[in-house]
Amino acid sequence: MQPTQLSASAQARSFNLRTVYLLLALVGAILPWVVCFEYLQQGNISIHTFFSQALTNSVSSTFVADLLFSEAVFFCFAFVELKRLGISRIWLAAYITLGLTVGLCCSLPLFLYMREGFMHTEAVEN
Repeated sequence: MQPTQLSASAQARSFNLRTVYLLLALVGAILPWVVCFEYLQQGNISIHTFFSQALTNSVSSTFVADLLFSEAVFFCFAFVELKRLGISRIWLAAYITLGLTVGLCCSLPLFLYMREGFMHTEAVEN
């Protein structure tokens, strides 16, 4: 295989991955708010009520604990990866804010989308 063909293949892979990550980020932004909107329509506006209902039993508490731990792992990974790639740490604040307000289902694929684009740009420049 010639180097130009490999490069074109890598570019296509990067584009396809970026497209998938972007679609996942969009779905991840919309899906939680659809569910949350239904919850808010019932008149539940209090953050206290939201978390007390989320921690009502051991099953739901397991999901909350898993999600919070997964978010913490993602934030650590993003911190290290942004530093490794030389990307501004302001993005870390954006991913943390997005993760805590919208959800990991949006912030993680958005991070992967941005990271893939940065890595593709770096590969093209080198």
